Amino acid sequence: QFINFFKDKIDKIYTEIQQMQTDQDQRHFSASTDSIPEISCFRPVSSEELTAVIRSMNYKKCDLDPVPSRLIGNCMNEVIPIIRSIVNGSLTSGIFPSELKKAVIRPINKGKALDKNNLSSYRPISNLSFL
Repeated sequence: QFINFFKDKIDKIYTEIQQMQTDQDQRHFSASTDSIPEISCFRPVSSEELTAVIRSMNYKKCDLDPVPSRLIGNCMNEVIPIIRSIVNGSLTSGIFPSELKKAVIRPINKGKALDKNNLSSYRPISNLSFL
């Protein structure tokens, strides 16, 4: 039930966004795209920057993690070159690894006083892989 409820909500939002874009395109058809900034290059991420980011993260568990996040934190010096290679390769190629686009989604009740049998009393929470 949850999956259909949330899927229907997402489909509705997606349709509304598409309609808004179509309406906006029709109003601004003659607008120039010269003012839209384009990202044409990225500076490679350094080991120091990546280490700082990983150390600042919460080591939460996700069913999708190939290894426990605490282990990554404890083996930082060994894994940073591998993670840095993945990050910089993604930035260079413009391709984000499909495995890292997945999330475990769980319905969480919005409040204790709300009806637990009413699906609109829940919100989807995405749990992403640590890596």
